[in-house]
Amino acid sequence: MKSRGKIFTWSALLLVLALVAAACGGDDTGDDTTTTAGGGGGGGIEIDGPIWVLLPDSASSDRWEFDDRRFFKEAFEAAGLSEGTDF
Repeated sequence: MKSRGKIFTWSALLLVLALVAAACGGDDTGDDTTTTAGGGGGGGIEIDGPIWVLLPDSASSDRWEFDDRRFFKEAFEAAGLSEGTDF
């Protein structure tokens, strides 16, 4: 019985190691570009058309009004958007 436990343990360990090794492998597409989510700015692509951003309600969100709004405004302006026209 002890032998079965060892076999199971080693099999489970081997399976986990195989999954980790498979997850660490690279892709073979040959495409060297990287895609990132979020605002990194300067992604090198041209976007034609509007970009919509859903922002919180200013009447019900104190955190938005006093903390977050200025960071969004700075990020939008850094991206070349103008207040009143684009956001």
